[in-house]
Amino acid sequence: AVGTFFFLTVVDAKCKMQHVKPFNRCLASGFKSEIEDCVATGEGKLKKWQTKRCAQVEEILKKCDYTCKVDIPTVDGGWSDFGEWSVCSAECGGGSQSRSKTCTNPSPANGGQECEGEDEESRTCNPEPCPGQSTFYVTRYIF
Repeated sequence: AVGTFFFLTVVDAKCKMQHVKPFNRCLASGFKSEIEDCVATGEGKLKKWQTKRCAQVEEILKKCDYTCKVDIPTVDGGWSDFGEWSVCSAECGGGSQSRSKTCTNPSPANGGQECEGEDEESRTCNPEPCPGQSTFYVTRYIF
């Protein structure tokens, strides 16, 4: 059972003490349980007598109102750093460029929140006039 933890809701503490460890070994060996949220974590093939024993333990746990609950914490998304600025859309006379970031630091998981805000920003670039381009300003006077 790599990285899997089972947290229990059990009515009878004695039931829990006697049968949960063997049942978890069954799950870790690949036993497919009918109890809610109990998932086989192993891929091994059980022998007929092992499957029968696991089924017996499962029936006892059902009578104890046993459930498995895998405790998987939610992970909210976080922004990566911005990437490099794109190439300016113009060599002169004013252009624009942009850069982006991703919601992968960390990525949202297990129902966690997506990142908030914009994933892209832009700015003007190369505002200098192009060679030979005349620049004139129109000024409006109001009398």
